[in-house]
Amino acid sequence: MTSLARQVCSSFTAVLSLGLLVACATAPRDFEAVTAEAALPSAPAPNESLFAGTSPIPEPETLIELSPRQKADFLVYFHSEAAQSLPQHHRIRQYLEQKLRGFGYLEATLTASEALAQHRGNCASLAALTLALADLVGIETHFQLMTTAPVFDREGGLILSSNHVRSRVYDPDYEPTPGKLSLLRPHVLIDYFPGDRMGRGAPLSRAEFLALIYRNLAADALIAGDLDRAFALSRAALALDPDHADSLNLMAVIHRRAGDLQSAEDFYRYAIVLHDNQVNLLSNYESLLRRQGRHSEADKIESRLARLDDPNPFHWLDLGERARQRGSLHTALRWYGEALERAPYLHEAYWRQAIVYQALGQPDRSMAALKKAHSLTRHANIKERYQAKLYVLRADHN
Repeated sequence: MTSLARQVCSSFTAVLSLGLLVACATAPRDFEAVTAEAALPSAPAPNESLFAGTSPIPEPETLIELSPRQKADFLVYFHSEAAQSLPQHHRIRQYLEQKLRGFGYLEATLTASEALAQHRGNCASLAALTLALADLVGIETHFQLMTTAPVFDREGGLILSSNHVRSRVYDPDYEPTPGKLSLLRPHVLIDYFPGDRMGRGAPLSRAEFLALIYRNLAADALIAGDLDRAFALSRAALALDPDHADSLNLMAVIHRRAGDLQSAEDFYRYAIVLHDNQVNLLSNYESLLRRQGRHSEADKIESRLARLDDPNPFHWLDLGERARQRGSLHTALRWYGEALERAPYLHEAYWRQAIVYQALGQPDRSMAALKKAHSLTRHANIKERYQAKLYVLRADHN
């Protein structure tokens, strides 16, 4: 994200299903036996019969296709006399800065054409637009998935992990000096953030970046309840990046939402063989097992999860809730504290702390936690609920 907008940008790189599904359990294979296998012979086949197949999705290159008018506008600027004093890659940045002044952040992924027309989008939208412009004039562009701590949110029965992607546009006229080692070619960063404060990032190929866009769009469709479209987009992501953990996880979630728990389990098992320390996959698979009453298998995965450093605060929040429900209140507080260490913005953790402190006979601490929850929530109906609880607490305390 450039100096064009504000803070953190969303890229739905992990989707964890917490939705309720009821189905009959099929005969399972032992989890440890599966993960001990060197590799599965091939990826599971998706259950296409579950989905209508009538949801048209954009071809990969149309995600970064501009309209004829948009192309002409950029090319007129790029080749104008006024722009000739700038290196070619700097012209792309200047065009974006001029054209997208006031570019608004939107928690949705738009195509390049949509982002330019609407002057808004998330960081993936901005990266798609950057690539579209660079392609028009034959300038090389790479992408980075930044290593900043992801931001998590819960919406529509899903936990969404938000990461950040930015673009690096290279100087096409650069020629290395013979005999001189150059570690990094001259480039400009196209990013919501000014400067280079984000640290290192993992490189993304063009195919991996387009797969990321498809995953974002699939997550949006899943939140909206459109399983047919979510499936089609997820399949497109897998076609571009076949073994990506998040794409496999997303396909499992979609099958689970559609009621096919066996196919969901097949995708989880295959993905875990490839990515055996992926918290998202393990957490989702544990949840699937518990909903089928396979608690012994689920306990093995839960103990494995407890040994991992999970940045997802909702994992710790849910551990705390299970401890609270079985009466282990101090253990519950410990897990809520773990959640808040990872996400100090999480109002739900403070709310549950308030419940436990009240049960422990500590009304002052309960009120302090509830005030914090009230200050952090963005949702008016939840804020009203917290306010009502505060009134009750104050009345009881006085």
